[in-house]
Amino acid sequence: MSTPAVTPNVMTRRVAAALTPLNLHVAGVMVLVAVNLYLAVHLFFSWNTLRQSSGEAVSQQQVALKTADIAAQPLRGLDDKLAKSREEADKFAVERLPYAYSAVAAELGLLAKKQNVRLTRVQYSPTDAADAPDPDLTEVRLDATLSGDYRPLVQFVNSLERDKTFFLIGAVTFTGQTGGGQNNSPVGSVVNLRLRLTTYLRKPLPSDTRQEAKR
Repeated sequence: MSTPAVTPNVMTRRVAAALTPLNLHVAGVMVLVAVNLYLAVHLFFSWNTLRQSSGEAVSQQQVALKTADIAAQPLRGLDDKLAKSREEADKFAVERLPYAYSAVAAELGLLAKKQNVRLTRVQYSPTDAADAPDPDLTEVRLDATLSGDYRPLVQFVNSLERDKTFFLIGAVTFTGQTGGGQNNSPVGSVVNLRLRLTTYLRKPLPSDTRQEAKR
Protein backbone atom coordinates (compact mmCIF):
# COMPACT_ATOMS: atom_id res chain seq x y z
CA MET A 1 0.00 0.00 0.00
CA SER A 2 1.58 3.24 -1.07
CA THR A 3 1.66 6.47 0.97
CA PRO A 4 -0.12 9.26 -0.72
CA ALA A 5 2.17 12.08 -1.76
CA VAL A 6 1.87 15.38 0.10
CA THR A 7 1.50 18.20 -2.27
CA PRO A 8 2.99 21.67 -1.57
CA ASN A 9 -0.45 23.06 -1.02
CA VAL A 10 -1.16 20.55 1.75
CA MET A 11 2.22 21.34 3.44
CA THR A 12 1.47 25.02 3.30
CA ARG A 13 -1.89 24.52 4.90
CA ARG A 14 -0.37 22.39 7.69
CA VAL A 15 2.35 24.95 8.42
CA ALA A 16 -0.20 27.74 8.41
CA ALA A 17 -2.39 25.70 10.77
CA ALA A 18 0.57 25.18 13.14
CA LEU A 19 1.57 28.84 13.14
CA THR A 20 -1.49 30.02 14.96
CA PRO A 21 -1.18 32.89 17.48
CA LEU A 22 -1.75 30.44 20.35
CA ASN A 23 1.00 28.11 19.22
CA LEU A 24 3.40 31.03 18.70
CA HIS A 25 2.57 32.34 22.17
CA VAL A 26 3.18 28.95 23.76
CA ALA A 27 6.51 28.62 21.93
CA GLY A 28 7.55 32.09 23.03
CA VAL A 29 6.69 31.32 26.65
CA MET A 30 8.73 28.12 26.55
CA VAL A 31 11.71 30.00 25.11
CA LEU A 32 11.43 32.63 27.85
CA VAL A 33 11.19 29.93 30.53
CA ALA A 34 14.35 28.27 29.15
CA VAL A 35 16.21 31.61 29.08
CA ASN A 36 15.09 32.48 32.62
CA LEU A 37 16.14 29.07 33.86
CA TYR A 38 19.57 29.51 32.32
CA LEU A 39 19.94 32.97 33.83
CA ALA A 40 18.79 31.73 37.23
CA VAL A 41 21.35 28.92 37.25
CA HIS A 42 24.09 31.27 36.09
CA LEU A 43 23.09 33.84 38.74
CA PHE A 44 23.12 31.18 41.46
CA PHE A 45 26.66 30.06 40.64
CA SER A 46 27.84 33.67 40.36
CA TRP A 47 26.27 34.57 43.71
CA ASN A 48 27.80 31.51 45.40
CA THR A 49 31.26 32.37 44.06
CA LEU A 50 30.86 36.00 45.15
CA ARG A 51 29.75 34.91 48.63
CA GLN A 52 32.81 32.72 49.08
CA SER A 53 35.10 35.45 47.83
CA SER A 54 33.44 38.00 50.11
CA GLY A 55 33.83 35.67 53.08
CA GLU A 56 37.54 35.26 52.42
CA ALA A 57 37.92 39.02 51.94
CA VAL A 58 36.13 39.71 55.22
CA SER A 59 38.35 37.17 57.02
CA GLN A 60 41.47 38.76 55.57
CA GLN A 61 40.28 42.21 56.63
CA GLN A 62 39.57 40.95 60.15
CA VAL A 63 43.06 39.43 60.41
CA ALA A 64 44.65 42.65 59.09
CA LEU A 65 42.61 44.73 61.56
CA LYS A 66 43.61 42.51 64.49
CA THR A 67 47.27 42.65 63.46
CA ALA A 68 47.16 46.44 63.20
CA ASP A 69 45.46 46.62 66.62
CA ILE A 70 48.20 44.51 68.23
CA ALA A 71 50.93 46.57 66.56
CA ALA A 72 49.33 49.81 67.76
CA GLN A 73 49.03 48.76 71.41
CA PRO A 74 52.58 49.88 72.41
CA LEU A 75 51.87 53.28 70.85
CA ARG A 76 48.70 53.91 72.85
CA GLY A 77 49.29 56.51 75.52
CA LEU A 78 52.77 57.19 74.16
CA ASP A 79 52.55 60.88 75.02
CA ASP A 80 51.72 60.04 78.65
CA LYS A 81 54.54 57.50 78.79
CA LEU A 82 57.05 60.03 77.43
CA ALA A 83 55.88 62.66 79.88
CA LYS A 84 56.19 60.18 82.77
CA SER A 85 59.68 59.13 81.59
CA ARG A 86 60.81 62.76 81.47
CA GLU A 87 59.37 63.33 84.93
CA GLU A 88 61.19 60.30 86.33
CA ALA A 89 64.45 61.34 84.63
CA ASP A 90 64.16 64.85 86.09
CA LYS A 91 63.44 63.41 89.53
CA PHE A 92 66.47 61.10 89.28
CA ALA A 93 68.70 64.01 88.26
CA VAL A 94 67.54 66.25 91.12
CA GLU A 95 67.68 63.56 93.81
CA ARG A 96 70.74 61.53 92.82
CA LEU A 97 73.06 63.65 90.69
CA PRO A 98 75.35 66.26 92.26
CA TYR A 99 75.53 69.77 90.82
CA ALA A 100 79.11 70.72 91.74
CA TYR A 101 82.51 69.15 92.41
CA SER A 102 82.21 70.32 96.02
CA ALA A 103 79.06 68.21 96.42
CA VAL A 104 80.93 65.13 95.16
CA ALA A 105 83.88 65.76 97.45
CA ALA A 106 81.59 66.38 100.42
CA GLU A 107 79.71 63.10 99.84
CA LEU A 108 82.92 61.07 99.50
CA GLY A 109 84.33 62.68 102.63
CA LEU A 110 81.14 61.96 104.55
CA LEU A 111 81.16 58.28 103.55
CA ALA A 112 84.87 57.94 104.37
CA LYS A 113 84.34 59.47 107.82
CA LYS A 114 81.33 57.24 108.45
CA GLN A 115 83.33 54.07 107.63
CA ASN A 116 86.41 55.29 109.50
CA VAL A 117 88.75 55.29 106.49
CA ARG A 118 91.03 58.02 105.16
CA LEU A 119 90.42 59.67 101.82
CA THR A 120 93.93 60.64 100.71
CA ARG A 121 93.44 61.78 97.11
CA VAL A 122 90.71 62.42 94.53
CA GLN A 123 91.39 63.36 90.92
CA TYR A 124 88.51 64.63 88.75
CA SER A 125 88.49 64.23 84.96
CA PRO A 126 85.45 65.74 83.19
CA THR A 127 84.73 64.42 79.72
CA ASP A 128 84.14 66.51 76.63
CA ALA A 129 80.62 67.96 76.49
CA ALA A 130 80.21 66.53 72.98
CA ASP A 131 80.55 62.99 74.40
CA ALA A 132 78.00 63.51 77.18
CA PRO A 133 74.73 61.52 76.94
CA ASP A 134 72.78 64.69 77.76
CA PRO A 135 73.73 68.32 77.06
CA ASP A 136 72.55 69.23 80.57
CA LEU A 137 74.91 66.69 82.19
CA THR A 138 78.67 66.59 82.57
CA GLU A 139 80.29 63.19 82.93
CA VAL A 140 83.03 63.19 85.56
CA ARG A 141 85.48 60.36 86.14
CA LEU A 142 87.12 60.08 89.54
CA ASP A 143 90.35 58.41 90.56
CA ALA A 144 90.32 58.17 94.35
CA THR A 145 92.78 56.69 96.84
CA LEU A 146 91.87 55.69 100.39
CA SER A 147 93.63 53.90 103.22
CA GLY A 148 92.47 52.05 106.30
CA ASP A 149 91.62 48.62 107.56
CA TYR A 150 90.43 46.07 105.07
CA ARG A 151 86.90 45.59 106.40
CA PRO A 152 86.03 49.31 106.65
CA LEU A 153 87.31 49.84 103.11
CA VAL A 154 85.07 47.05 101.84
CA GLN A 155 82.17 48.64 103.70
CA PHE A 156 83.06 51.98 102.11
CA VAL A 157 82.78 50.40 98.64
CA ASN A 158 79.41 48.89 99.55
CA SER A 159 78.17 52.22 100.86
CA LEU A 160 79.14 53.87 97.56
CA GLU A 161 76.96 51.42 95.66
CA ARG A 162 73.98 52.15 97.93
CA ASP A 163 74.54 55.88 98.30
CA LYS A 164 71.86 58.36 97.31
CA THR A 165 74.38 60.18 95.13
CA PHE A 166 74.89 58.27 91.90
CA PHE A 167 78.33 56.65 91.69
CA LEU A 168 79.21 54.08 89.07
CA ILE A 169 82.19 51.96 90.21
CA GLY A 170 84.50 51.08 87.34
CA ALA A 171 87.47 49.45 89.12
CA VAL A 172 88.53 48.53 92.67
CA THR A 173 92.15 47.77 93.55
CA PHE A 174 93.57 46.96 96.99
CA THR A 175 97.31 47.58 97.33
CA GLY A 176 100.05 48.13 99.94
CA GLN A 177 98.89 45.81 102.70
CA THR A 178 100.87 46.32 105.93
CA GLY A 179 100.62 44.85 109.40
CA GLY A 180 97.66 42.58 109.96
CA GLY A 181 95.59 40.72 112.44
CA GLN A 182 96.02 37.17 113.58
CA ASN A 183 98.05 35.01 111.18
CA ASN A 184 98.43 38.06 108.92
CA SER A 185 94.78 37.80 107.84
CA PRO A 186 93.36 40.68 105.79
CA VAL A 187 90.89 41.53 108.53
CA GLY A 188 92.30 44.45 110.51
CA SER A 189 95.11 45.06 107.99
CA VAL A 190 95.98 48.59 106.89
CA VAL A 191 95.71 48.68 103.10
CA ASN A 192 95.38 51.20 100.32
CA LEU A 193 92.31 51.27 98.12
CA ARG A 194 92.21 52.76 94.66
CA LEU A 195 88.79 53.45 93.17
CA ARG A 196 87.78 54.54 89.72
CA LEU A 197 84.32 56.03 89.68
CA THR A 198 81.99 57.84 87.33
CA THR A 199 79.28 60.33 88.19
CA TYR A 200 77.41 63.13 86.41
CA LEU A 201 77.07 66.78 87.30
CA ARG A 202 73.75 68.44 86.54
CA LYS A 203 72.95 72.11 86.26
CA PRO A 204 72.33 73.75 89.65
CA LEU A 205 68.77 74.64 90.64
CA PRO A 206 67.57 77.61 92.74
CA SER A 207 67.01 75.19 95.64
CA ASP A 208 70.67 74.17 95.45
CA THR A 209 71.73 77.80 95.74
CA ARG A 210 69.54 78.30 98.80
CA GLN A 211 70.99 75.20 100.46
CA GLU A 212 74.53 76.44 99.83
CA ALA A 213 73.65 79.79 101.39
CA LYS A 214 72.40 78.10 104.56
CA ARG A 215 75.66 76.21 105.11
